[in-house]
Amino acid sequence: MIQSLGGQPVPEATYNFETTAFTSPEKFLSIAQILENTGVMAYDGAIAYVETAEVLTAGATIATVEAHHASYLNLITGQIPFPDAFDKPVAPRDVFDAAAKFITTPGISNTDPTIASPSSASCSPIHSFSNTPFSTGSYLKAATQPPSTF
Repeated sequence: MIQSLGGQPVPEATYNFETTAFTSPEKFLSIAQILENTGVMAYDGAIAYVETAEVLTAGATIATVEAHHASYLNLITGQIPFPDAFDKPVAPRDVFDAAAKFITTPGISNTDPTIASPSSASCSPIHSFSNTPFSTGSYLKAATQPPSTF
């Protein structure tokens, strides 16, 4: 879609979750929670850079799905599923910085010109989520069992 509208996609990245998300079920849920909540803020922040209705619609539909994922992960990790009435938009460079520790592609950095700079858009810095220890009870059970079993 990006190229068909005359845009230039960012380079494809590779990721490494071996030493972060894949060390335990609890850590996997924690990293997933961070990434999904960051995804919501990223789509909200990107709206300021979008000029076409087609792309706005696509981004909005993706953002709502990201928000569903984020809410569920917040719930099962013992956080408030939807902590604020409004989501906070985040500038693309800040989103990249938040995800950078997982990116292993050589040469991709937040100085890449394809990663937009914050402009006059009102964007917030990424907030971190607490690494509260998980209850091994219902929250983790909800994440690892089909709904009909709990």
